[in-house]
Amino acid sequence: MCSETNSFHLKLEKPMFFGEDILYLSASSNNLLELHSKIVNAVAPSQELIESYFELDNFVPHMTLGKTSYGLTKQELKDMAKSVEEELIPYPILNVNFVRVYQEIEPNKYIKYEDIPFGE
Repeated sequence: MCSETNSFHLKLEKPMFFGEDILYLSASSNNLLELHSKIVNAVAPSQELIESYFELDNFVPHMTLGKTSYGLTKQELKDMAKSVEEELIPYPILNVNFVRVYQEIEPNKYIKYEDIPFGE
């Protein structure tokens, strides 16, 4: 997939929450959604895995800023969201030119495994 993909832009947008425990910047890019769909279809995980990892229709493009599991309180996340709204506007546009693959080394703990560059 990556060798057939050209770099593209991804626009970061306002901070949002998954529940009260995860703060993230939403991201928008039709190219990202298309690439995500191609990768999931190529890997062909079971429907159970698709649902448990929020893939395809449940995929929410985002950049995580903080989590309570990282040691932050819910109030600190709310304060961080307010700061981001005040200080990060205009939200950045990023150039995406590779896919980073992570390896889960224990439940909910990941390390970088490999960066796969796009073909350009």
